[in-house]
Amino acid sequence: MTKTMYKSIHFVGIGGIGMSALAYVCLNQGYAVSGSTLSGEESLLDALEKKGALIYKSHHASYISEEVECVVISSSIKSDNVEWLEARKKNKIILHRSELLDHLILDYQIIAISGTHGKTTTTALIGHMLDVAGYDPLIITGGIMPLYHSNVRQGKGAWAVIEADESDGTFLNLSRVDIAVVTNVEPEHMEFYGTEEKLFSFFSKFLLKASKKRIIGNMGSFCQDFTKYHDDSSLNVTYGSQGSVYCQNVCPFIEGTQFDAIFVNSAMTWDGLKLHLKGVHNVHNALAAISVAQTLGIKALDVYKAFSTFKSVQRRMTHTGSAQGVHVLDDYAHHPTEIKAVLEALRCHYPGKKIFIIFQPHRYTRLQYLMEEFAESFCDADEVMVLPVYGAGEKPLKDINSSVLLEKIQKFHKRAYIFSEWGVSLQDLCDHLARFLNQEDIIVCCGAGDITNLAYALPKALERTLVEIDSLVNSSLAWK
Repeated sequence: MTKTMYKSIHFVGIGGIGMSALAYVCLNQGYAVSGSTLSGEESLLDALEKKGALIYKSHHASYISEEVECVVISSSIKSDNVEWLEARKKNKIILHRSELLDHLILDYQIIAISGTHGKTTTTALIGHMLDVAGYDPLIITGGIMPLYHSNVRQGKGAWAVIEADESDGTFLNLSRVDIAVVTNVEPEHMEFYGTEEKLFSFFSKFLLKASKKRIIGNMGSFCQDFTKYHDDSSLNVTYGSQGSVYCQNVCPFIEGTQFDAIFVNSAMTWDGLKLHLKGVHNVHNALAAISVAQTLGIKALDVYKAFSTFKSVQRRMTHTGSAQGVHVLDDYAHHPTEIKAVLEALRCHYPGKKIFIIFQPHRYTRLQYLMEEFAESFCDADEVMVLPVYGAGEKPLKDINSSVLLEKIQKFHKRAYIFSEWGVSLQDLCDHLARFLNQEDIIVCCGAGDITNLAYALPKALERTLVEIDSLVNSSLAWK
């Protein structure tokens, strides 16, 4: 695919967070864009329509018109989708979104960030750092960046900072990368990879695409395995414990986390970096950004400024509202390691406060592979509430459900509950929570599914419930 070959591109599933980003870049590069979707972030779809995209809120074969020259799909689109079938019938060029991404960034110098955890935040942070340093980068992430009100920042500079999605292995469709970052590697998306050996192999191939620098988080065995077999000090940079750069004196403050960055290969330290993100896991993400800064020669002053002005990507401990002083947060954590990191960060930043977690398991295959790890991941919470599994298009698996997970959680946690396998009542949830909450307690809604809707509905509903209870208590006292 060359830049002059196609003029009209249709996205099947344009509402997806990755697809909408590519559609926006296509519009900026002069393509005519159309797309179909059954759901999606309305603010992103509105932005696409304002730039001239034609958005359909359904799927229909007629959307693959004669004018459409190229059809873009993602791995979530089923082969029996009517638009995909029509595109094949009409012999349209069909591209996977990863192939389109590769085409769109051909003329850029590329920083690509992948990894099991933290890649969206790390991509946004590195992109913002380059923005602050005057690079005017293109940034493409898998989440909405509040600083840019979008999952895309369209810059005019030479650099593109992109999130490379490893979930289906298609991040290897990037034909070239200048700087590759892998935050960490753990068993995940095993419905695709099957074995850790294959998982490690794909990430190794991704890193080997880098022509200027391979930046690797020193967490778990992957980093050691990779550097053992690809020992090139001119290309490899590690960060974290025993890495080329690591952190010391990590401590929370109101807006985030302060730390010192220590550089092993020099006498230099960057003291008192103030990152406007909570948690040690985000300090780890910041070390990746510092490694990129060192590679590009970005000044320390610009890094300090970028960290202190950064705003977290949406759905990363995002505050959705309060009810009688109780704070409700929305978080994308859907893996045991991520749940542990969120709870650890909240426990550190809100000492003495009770933490309630409402968890929606995401995908039956993930729950099947990591059931035991999930069961042990909630120990830092005061109370655990489990919702039905969000299948994300997967069919249910025998004996893999929230009831089984709850039984396993209860081996480690006395206060764990489940809300109906057939649908949760918001009022029942509020009635339950109201029995135990105190002012300044924290409720965090975690999962990659539609639990985000609950996180935004809960503050008002809980406020009504708490007010009603207060009213009943006051009436009872007055009667006595």
